[in-house]
Amino acid sequence: DVDTETVIGFLKAHGLDKTAGVGLMLIKEYDDHFQFITGNLVGKKDYDKLIEKCNLIISKTKDELREFKRQQRALPRESETDGGNIGIIQSTLLSGYPPAYTFHKIDDDNYFYILSVRIDK
Repeated sequence: DVDTETVIGFLKAHGLDKTAGVGLMLIKEYDDHFQFITGNLVGKKDYDKLIEKCNLIISKTKDELREFKRQQRALPRESETDGGNIGIIQSTLLSGYPPAYTFHKIDDDNYFYILSVRIDK
């Protein structure tokens, strides 16, 4: 797993813990699969929406996810950062495994969101 204390320490040390658009991507290779791990700084207002969205994606079958993806594409985007939902859905469809996610509170207004997806070789 990602050492989140190290990531949060890095963000704070470089003044990135309160900057919009901060993220990271890690790819770990194993004998039979890759682990794609993304991390993003998210505000408090997005925290509940992301938890709800991730839980919804995890609960759906492959066919339900395909339909959900079509529905999400048809919706107007609320902001430029709103397109990540399609990415979570698509990576889950490609993977065949549910994504794992976690949030680490940085302060009262910010969280570091980590999403991990397994992709078989």
